[in-house]
Amino acid sequence: MGMVMCSLNSALFFYFKKGVLSGIICIHVDDFCWDGEDFFRDTVINSLKDKFLIGTTSHGSFKYIGVHLERDSAGGIGLSQDDYVRSLEEVKLEEKHKRSRSDVLSEMEKRDYRALVGQLNWIATQTRPDISFDVCELSSVFDKARVDDLIRANKVVKKVQSRSVVVQYPKLRDQNQLTIECYSDASFGNLKDGGSQGGHVIFIVDSDGKRCPVTWQYKRLRRVVKSTLAAETLALLDSAEAGVYIATLLAECLNLSVGDFVVKCFVDNRSLVDAVHSTKAIEDKHLRINMAVLRDMLSKRDIQSITWVRSSLQLANVLTKIGACPKPLLSAIGGCSTSSQ
Repeated sequence: MGMVMCSLNSALFFYFKKGVLSGIICIHVDDFCWDGEDFFRDTVINSLKDKFLIGTTSHGSFKYIGVHLERDSAGGIGLSQDDYVRSLEEVKLEEKHKRSRSDVLSEMEKRDYRALVGQLNWIATQTRPDISFDVCELSSVFDKARVDDLIRANKVVKKVQSRSVVVQYPKLRDQNQLTIECYSDASFGNLKDGGSQGGHVIFIVDSDGKRCPVTWQYKRLRRVVKSTLAAETLALLDSAEAGVYIATLLAECLNLSVGDFVVKCFVDNRSLVDAVHSTKAIEDKHLRINMAVLRDMLSKRDIQSITWVRSSLQLANVLTKIGACPKPLLSAIGGCSTSSQ
Protein backbone atom coordinates (compact mmCIF):
# COMPACT_ATOMS: atom_id res chain seq x y z
CA MET A 1 0.00 0.00 0.00
CA GLY A 2 3.00 2.27 -0.34
CA MET A 3 4.08 2.26 3.31
CA VAL A 4 7.70 1.87 4.38
CA MET A 5 8.68 -0.58 7.10
CA CYS A 6 10.98 0.96 9.71
CA SER A 7 14.47 -0.50 9.43
CA LEU A 8 14.86 -0.49 13.23
CA ASN A 9 11.44 -1.87 14.18
CA SER A 10 9.51 -4.20 11.90
CA ALA A 11 6.20 -3.42 13.67
CA LEU A 12 6.38 0.26 12.69
CA PHE A 13 5.36 1.63 9.27
CA PHE A 14 5.58 5.09 7.69
CA TYR A 15 3.71 6.66 4.80
CA PHE A 16 5.36 9.55 2.97
CA LYS A 17 3.64 11.92 0.56
CA LYS A 18 6.12 13.90 -1.54
CA GLY A 19 8.83 13.09 1.01
CA VAL A 20 6.83 14.30 4.02
CA LEU A 21 5.44 12.01 6.71
CA SER A 22 1.70 11.65 6.08
CA GLY A 23 0.81 8.67 8.25
CA ILE A 24 2.15 6.11 10.68
CA ILE A 25 1.04 2.70 11.93
CA CYS A 26 2.40 0.71 14.87
CA ILE A 27 1.36 -2.88 15.48
CA HIS A 28 1.23 -4.96 18.65
CA VAL A 29 0.24 -8.54 17.76
CA ASP A 30 -3.16 -7.95 16.11
CA ASP A 31 -3.81 -4.43 17.44
CA PHE A 32 -3.13 -1.49 15.11
CA CYS A 33 -2.60 2.08 16.30
CA TRP A 34 -2.39 4.74 13.60
CA ASP A 35 -2.40 8.48 13.00
CA GLY A 36 -2.20 10.55 9.86
CA GLU A 37 -3.75 12.95 7.41
CA ASP A 38 -7.11 12.48 5.70
CA PHE A 39 -5.35 11.32 2.54
CA PHE A 40 -3.58 8.59 4.50
CA ARG A 41 -6.82 7.50 6.12
CA ASP A 42 -8.65 7.34 2.79
CA THR A 43 -5.93 5.56 0.81
CA VAL A 44 -4.30 3.25 3.37
CA ILE A 45 -6.50 2.74 6.42
CA ASN A 46 -9.69 2.21 4.41
CA SER A 47 -7.82 -0.26 2.21
CA LEU A 48 -6.68 -2.15 5.31
CA LYS A 49 -10.31 -2.40 6.41
CA ASP A 50 -11.07 -4.08 3.08
CA LYS A 51 -8.21 -6.55 3.52
CA PHE A 52 -8.70 -7.51 7.17
CA LEU A 53 -11.65 -8.31 9.41
CA ILE A 54 -11.61 -5.35 11.81
CA GLY A 55 -13.16 -5.63 15.25
CA THR A 56 -13.54 -2.64 17.57
CA THR A 57 -12.22 0.73 16.38
CA SER A 58 -11.73 3.80 18.55
CA HIS A 59 -10.29 7.28 18.18
CA GLY A 60 -9.68 10.41 20.23
CA SER A 61 -9.94 8.68 23.61
CA PHE A 62 -9.41 4.93 23.86
CA LYS A 63 -7.36 2.08 25.33
CA TYR A 64 -4.49 0.49 23.44
CA ILE A 65 -2.79 -2.61 24.92
CA GLY A 66 -4.15 -1.67 28.34
CA VAL A 67 -3.05 1.96 28.32
CA HIS A 68 -5.58 4.77 28.07
CA LEU A 69 -4.76 7.37 25.39
CA GLU A 70 -6.49 10.72 25.08
CA ARG A 71 -5.79 13.56 22.67
CA ASP A 72 -6.17 17.09 24.04
CA SER A 73 -7.36 20.23 22.27
CA ALA A 74 -3.76 21.42 21.71
CA GLY A 75 -2.85 18.30 19.76
CA GLY A 76 -0.98 16.59 22.59
CA ILE A 77 -1.59 13.09 23.92
CA GLY A 78 -1.96 11.86 27.49
CA LEU A 79 -1.31 8.27 28.65
CA SER A 80 -2.60 6.76 31.89
CA GLN A 81 -3.31 3.40 33.50
CA ASP A 82 -5.68 4.40 36.28
CA ASP A 83 -8.16 1.59 35.59
CA TYR A 84 -5.40 -1.02 35.60
CA VAL A 85 -3.88 0.44 38.76
CA ARG A 86 -7.23 0.31 40.54
CA SER A 87 -7.59 -3.36 39.62
CA LEU A 88 -4.42 -4.34 41.52
CA GLU A 89 -5.00 -6.47 44.60
CA GLU A 90 -2.59 -7.04 47.45
CA VAL A 91 -1.44 -10.61 48.10
CA LYS A 92 -2.71 -12.01 51.39
CA LEU A 93 -0.26 -13.74 53.68
CA GLU A 94 -0.98 -17.13 55.12
CA GLU A 95 -1.67 -17.03 58.86
CA LYS A 96 1.56 -18.81 59.80
CA HIS A 97 3.65 -16.02 58.22
CA LYS A 98 2.04 -12.98 59.76
CA ARG A 99 4.59 -12.61 62.54
CA SER A 100 7.87 -13.70 60.94
CA ARG A 101 9.16 -11.37 58.22
CA SER A 102 12.21 -13.57 57.55
CA ASP A 103 10.21 -16.66 56.60
CA VAL A 104 10.47 -17.87 53.02
CA LEU A 105 7.16 -17.66 51.15
CA SER A 106 5.19 -20.79 50.37
CA GLU A 107 5.06 -21.93 46.74
CA MET A 108 1.54 -20.53 46.36
CA GLU A 109 2.61 -17.21 47.87
CA LYS A 110 5.64 -17.11 45.56
CA ARG A 111 3.36 -17.61 42.57
CA ASP A 112 1.08 -14.77 43.68
CA TYR A 113 4.12 -12.62 44.50
CA ARG A 114 5.59 -13.10 41.00
CA ALA A 115 2.24 -12.28 39.41
CA LEU A 116 1.89 -9.08 41.44
CA VAL A 117 5.46 -7.94 40.67
CA GLY A 118 4.77 -8.63 36.99
CA GLN A 119 1.74 -6.34 37.13
CA LEU A 120 3.76 -3.65 38.90
CA ASN A 121 6.52 -3.98 36.29
CA TRP A 122 4.00 -3.39 33.48
CA ILE A 123 2.88 -0.18 35.18
CA ALA A 124 6.45 0.94 35.91
CA THR A 125 7.52 0.54 32.27
CA GLN A 126 4.48 2.29 30.80
CA THR A 127 3.41 5.20 33.00
CA ARG A 128 4.91 4.99 36.51
CA PRO A 129 8.70 5.36 36.55
CA ASP A 130 8.46 6.41 40.20
CA ILE A 131 8.13 2.75 41.27
CA SER A 132 10.96 1.52 39.03
CA PHE A 133 13.54 0.82 41.73
CA ASP A 134 10.96 -0.90 43.96
CA VAL A 135 10.02 -3.22 41.10
CA CYS A 136 13.64 -3.98 40.26
CA GLU A 137 14.43 -4.97 43.84
CA LEU A 138 11.28 -7.05 44.16
CA SER A 139 12.11 -8.85 40.90
CA SER A 140 15.60 -9.79 42.07
CA VAL A 141 14.37 -12.17 44.81
CA PHE A 142 11.76 -14.28 43.00
CA ASP A 143 13.28 -17.64 43.98
CA LYS A 144 13.98 -16.73 47.59
CA ALA A 145 11.25 -14.21 48.34
CA ARG A 146 10.43 -13.79 52.01
CA VAL A 147 7.49 -12.42 53.90
CA ASP A 148 9.23 -9.07 54.14
CA ASP A 149 9.42 -8.87 50.33
CA LEU A 150 5.72 -9.58 49.95
CA ILE A 151 4.86 -6.94 52.55
CA ARG A 152 6.94 -4.45 50.58
CA ALA A 153 5.21 -5.43 47.31
CA ASN A 154 1.85 -4.77 48.95
CA LYS A 155 3.13 -1.37 50.09
CA VAL A 156 4.08 -0.55 46.49
CA VAL A 157 0.50 -1.36 45.48
CA LYS A 158 -0.72 1.19 48.04
CA LYS A 159 1.88 3.66 46.78
CA VAL A 160 0.89 3.36 43.14
CA GLN A 161 -2.83 3.56 43.97
CA SER A 162 -2.37 6.72 46.05
CA ARG A 163 -1.39 8.86 43.06
CA SER A 164 -2.90 9.33 39.62
CA VAL A 165 -0.31 9.94 36.89
CA VAL A 166 -0.86 11.03 33.29
CA VAL A 167 2.17 10.96 31.00
CA GLN A 168 1.89 13.97 28.68
CA TYR A 169 3.17 14.11 25.09
CA PRO A 170 2.78 17.75 23.99
CA LYS A 171 2.70 18.68 20.34
CA LEU A 172 6.21 19.76 19.39
CA ARG A 173 7.24 22.40 16.88
CA ASP A 174 10.17 22.71 14.47
CA GLN A 175 10.61 19.03 13.64
CA ASN A 176 14.06 19.65 12.19
CA GLN A 177 15.29 21.41 15.37
CA LEU A 178 14.64 18.73 17.96
CA THR A 179 17.05 17.72 20.71
CA ILE A 180 17.35 14.31 22.36
CA GLU A 181 18.02 14.72 26.11
CA CYS A 182 19.37 11.69 27.98
CA TYR A 183 19.51 11.62 31.80
CA SER A 184 21.37 8.68 33.34
CA ASP A 185 22.17 7.62 36.88
CA ALA A 186 23.56 4.62 38.77
CA SER A 187 23.87 3.41 42.35
CA PHE A 188 26.94 1.36 43.15
CA GLY A 189 26.40 -1.93 45.02
CA ASN A 190 22.93 -1.01 46.25
CA LEU A 191 21.10 -4.22 45.30
CA LYS A 192 20.63 -6.94 47.91
CA ASP A 193 23.20 -9.25 46.33
CA GLY A 194 25.77 -6.48 45.89
CA GLY A 195 24.86 -5.67 42.30
CA SER A 196 24.50 -2.12 41.02
CA GLN A 197 21.42 -0.46 39.58
CA GLY A 198 21.45 1.75 36.49
CA GLY A 199 18.78 3.72 34.72
CA HIS A 200 18.04 6.44 32.22
CA VAL A 201 15.17 8.57 30.95
CA ILE A 202 15.11 10.17 27.50
CA PHE A 203 13.12 13.08 26.09
CA ILE A 204 12.59 14.73 22.72
CA VAL A 205 12.71 18.51 23.26
CA ASP A 206 11.68 21.27 20.85
CA SER A 207 13.01 24.82 20.50
CA ASP A 208 10.43 26.08 23.01
CA GLY A 209 11.64 23.66 25.66
CA LYS A 210 8.58 21.41 25.50
CA ARG A 211 9.49 17.81 26.35
CA CYS A 212 8.11 14.51 25.12
CA PRO A 213 9.18 11.54 27.27
CA VAL A 214 10.26 8.81 24.87
CA THR A 215 11.54 6.04 27.10
CA TRP A 216 12.92 5.20 30.50
CA GLN A 217 14.79 2.10 31.56
CA TYR A 218 15.87 0.66 34.86
CA LYS A 219 17.90 -2.50 35.31
CA ARG A 220 20.75 -4.20 37.08
CA LEU A 221 24.02 -3.19 35.42
CA ARG A 222 25.18 -5.83 32.95
CA ARG A 223 28.39 -6.60 34.83
CA VAL A 224 29.85 -6.32 38.31
CA VAL A 225 31.72 -3.04 38.78
CA LYS A 226 34.34 -1.92 41.27
CA SER A 227 33.40 1.72 41.81
CA THR A 228 30.75 4.40 41.58
CA LEU A 229 32.57 5.84 38.55
CA ALA A 230 32.34 2.50 36.74
CA ALA A 231 28.64 2.17 37.57
CA GLU A 232 27.87 5.69 36.36
CA THR A 233 29.89 5.11 33.18
CA LEU A 234 27.94 1.96 32.25
CA ALA A 235 24.63 3.75 32.88
CA LEU A 236 25.75 6.70 30.75
CA LEU A 237 26.87 4.42 27.92
CA ASP A 238 23.47 2.68 27.87
CA SER A 239 21.76 6.07 27.87
CA ALA A 240 23.93 7.50 25.08
CA GLU A 241 23.37 4.45 22.88
CA ALA A 242 19.62 4.65 23.46
CA GLY A 243 19.68 8.38 22.60
CA VAL A 244 21.49 7.71 19.30
CA TYR A 245 18.98 4.95 18.51
CA ILE A 246 16.06 7.32 19.11
CA ALA A 247 17.68 10.03 16.97
CA THR A 248 18.11 7.48 14.17
CA LEU A 249 14.52 6.28 14.50
CA LEU A 250 13.21 9.85 14.52
CA ALA A 251 15.24 10.74 11.44
CA GLU A 252 13.80 7.79 9.56
CA CYS A 253 10.28 8.66 10.70
CA LEU A 254 10.55 12.29 9.58
CA ASN A 255 12.62 11.51 6.48
CA LEU A 256 15.50 13.66 7.74
CA SER A 257 19.19 13.10 8.41
CA VAL A 258 20.20 11.73 11.79
CA GLY A 259 22.65 14.63 11.95
CA ASP A 260 19.68 16.99 12.18
CA PHE A 261 19.09 15.86 15.77
CA VAL A 262 21.34 16.78 18.67
CA VAL A 263 21.87 14.18 21.42
CA LYS A 264 22.81 15.59 24.84
CA CYS A 265 23.63 13.51 27.93
CA PHE A 266 23.31 14.62 31.56
CA VAL A 267 24.90 13.02 34.64
CA ASP A 268 25.30 14.10 38.27
CA ASN A 269 28.80 12.68 38.73
CA ARG A 270 31.55 15.27 38.18
CA SER A 271 34.30 12.65 38.13
CA LEU A 272 32.65 10.98 35.17
CA VAL A 273 32.44 14.22 33.18
CA ASP A 274 36.08 14.99 34.00
CA ALA A 275 37.21 11.47 33.05
CA VAL A 276 35.43 11.56 29.68
CA HIS A 277 37.23 14.78 28.76
CA SER A 278 40.62 13.72 30.14
CA THR A 279 43.46 11.93 28.36
CA LYS A 280 44.68 10.34 31.58
CA ALA A 281 44.57 6.54 31.49
CA ILE A 282 42.19 4.78 33.87
CA GLU A 283 43.51 1.83 35.89
CA ASP A 284 40.32 -0.26 35.52
CA LYS A 285 40.71 -1.92 32.09
CA HIS A 286 36.98 -2.59 31.65
CA LEU A 287 36.22 1.01 32.51
CA ARG A 288 38.93 2.20 30.12
CA ILE A 289 37.12 0.45 27.23
CA ASN A 290 33.73 1.98 28.10
CA MET A 291 35.27 5.41 28.48
CA ALA A 292 36.92 5.07 25.05
CA VAL A 293 33.53 4.30 23.50
CA LEU A 294 32.03 7.45 25.02
CA ARG A 295 34.93 9.59 23.83
CA ASP A 296 34.55 8.14 20.34
CA MET A 297 30.83 8.97 20.34
CA LEU A 298 31.70 12.54 21.27
CA SER A 299 34.42 12.88 18.66
CA LYS A 300 32.15 11.55 15.91
CA ARG A 301 29.32 13.86 17.09
CA ASP A 302 27.00 10.92 17.66
CA ILE A 303 26.38 12.72 20.94
CA GLN A 304 27.02 16.44 21.26
CA SER A 305 27.78 16.74 24.96
CA ILE A 306 28.03 15.08 28.36
CA THR A 307 27.10 17.63 31.02
CA TRP A 308 27.06 17.61 34.82
CA VAL A 309 23.82 18.53 36.59
CA ARG A 310 23.00 18.79 40.28
CA SER A 311 21.47 15.67 41.83
CA SER A 312 18.23 17.60 42.38
CA LEU A 313 18.00 18.01 38.59
CA GLN A 314 18.98 14.43 37.76
CA LEU A 315 15.65 13.09 36.51
CA ALA A 316 16.86 9.47 36.52
CA ASN A 317 17.55 9.43 40.29
CA VAL A 318 14.27 7.76 41.17
CA LEU A 319 15.06 4.87 38.79
CA THR A 320 18.15 3.77 40.70
CA LYS A 321 17.70 4.22 44.42
CA ILE A 322 15.14 3.81 47.16
CA GLY A 323 13.77 6.95 48.76
CA ALA A 324 14.64 9.27 45.85
CA CYS A 325 12.09 12.05 45.35
CA PRO A 326 9.83 11.18 42.37
CA LYS A 327 8.50 14.72 41.84
CA PRO A 328 11.17 15.98 39.38
CA LEU A 329 10.63 13.08 36.99
CA LEU A 330 6.85 12.97 37.38
CA SER A 331 6.72 16.69 36.70
CA ALA A 332 8.95 16.29 33.64
CA ILE A 333 6.77 13.57 32.11
CA GLY A 334 3.61 15.60 32.51
CA GLY A 335 2.43 15.92 36.08
CA CYS A 336 0.36 14.03 38.61
CA SER A 337 -2.39 14.31 41.14
CA THR A 338 -1.70 13.20 44.71
CA SER A 339 -5.33 12.52 45.46
CA SER A 340 -6.07 8.96 46.56
CA GLN A 341 -7.92 6.85 44.01
